[in-house]
Amino acid sequence: AGMRDLVYSPRLVLNSSVVVYGRPETPEIMAEVPTSDLPEPDRSREFYRSSKLDQERRIPETGLDDFIIARTAQHTGPGRIPNVVEDDIAHQIVKIWQGKTDQVGVRNKMAEVDMLYVQDTALAYLTLARSGKRAEIYQICSGEPRNVEFVAKLLLQIAGLAPENYPIVSTGSERLTYCRFSAQKLRALGWKPKHSLETALATFWEDFRIKHFNSRADSAYRSAA
Repeated sequence: AGMRDLVYSPRLVLNSSVVVYGRPETPEIMAEVPTSDLPEPDRSREFYRSSKLDQERRIPETGLDDFIIARTAQHTGPGRIPNVVEDDIAHQIVKIWQGKTDQVGVRNKMAEVDMLYVQDTALAYLTLARSGKRAEIYQICSGEPRNVEFVAKLLLQIAGLAPENYPIVSTGSERLTYCRFSAQKLRALGWKPKHSLETALATFWEDFRIKHFNSRADSAYRSAA
């Protein structure tokens, strides 16, 4: 057979999110739920969740038979976008250095998050592109949720501060919320995280330091560095 006999068959790996489930109210570990069985979001305020659910529902419009839905939990590391939980905590650590606060405020310190190092997330997508089963749903997550208070204390420690000296306080409603997802199907393909949460947050913090300390004339930032 020559090159003209080869047929190119693209594979779509859709970058969806575990946010399509909403906020689980029970501690049970959640396996993959078919798109058709997902609850309808509140479209007046859950814009990101609505967009991800709509993407999953519109896959048939692509005409592709070979597709995979990858529902990703949170990932962190260099280049993390602003206004996520670790970015907000990092800015408050700078305020501690500047003497402007002696605590870290988060919306809900009891809320669980599942964080992966961004390189592990990228490797998961590569694994799915190569070995995933067509028309299947996979969850990209560590399977080891931590609450926001744990994340804040770990970042304080990475930044060289003693966590016990800086209380973590909830600025909103404080209640236990869950983020427990199974990556068993993905792990069965040979993938597993290679980096710890501490490594992920340390690389995020170093990137944050470089961007903020090198781009600001504020002497307090520079002296803190």
